[in-house]
Amino acid sequence: MSAGLASNSEGGSVAQISHRVNLLIYVSLGLSIAAFACSMAFFGLISFWLTEAGLLFTIIHHSIILHNRKKLRKQGHLHQSESPFPVSSKKPMILMAWFTAIIYTAAFGVVMYFVVVFFLGYFEVGWESRWIAPILELVCLVVEVPLMVAIAIWCMRERRAIFGVTEMTKWYHLPQYHQA
Repeated sequence: MSAGLASNSEGGSVAQISHRVNLLIYVSLGLSIAAFACSMAFFGLISFWLTEAGLLFTIIHHSIILHNRKKLRKQGHLHQSESPFPVSSKKPMILMAWFTAIIYTAAFGVVMYFVVVFFLGYFEVGWESRWIAPILELVCLVVEVPLMVAIAIWCMRERRAIFGVTEMTKWYHLPQYHQA
């Protein structure tokens, strides 16, 4: 069986994992845009512009992956055995997904702090009329953080599936350590 279509005990073949990552990416884009829209009710001040920074990194990360997959699909390499190493399973993209999850976690903490402060009544700024936007932003962020973590984990699983690594494989069994 070829490395590109090899079955893996961690989640199926590389094509199945890639399809799962694509679905997560589309959901993540929608939630990021929704969180951004809610953040714009206060011009990003409630989240200290962390939600906006998270959206920027999300758009960069996801557009690179989706553009690369579209290019591979046009070339016909996505489901063939000699498929090149997809960009989603490269280390910089995995690290960028983890970094984006950290940014969204920080944004969640900051927004949560301000929501609690507003609800306790420390600021009297007409909060009654605009209370829903930060609450909706929190809901979007509480879903977006685990979603970005899931994207990073599935990209790591895709990388392991391409290398043919299973749960039982030790680092010293990998082919790059047995070169003559």
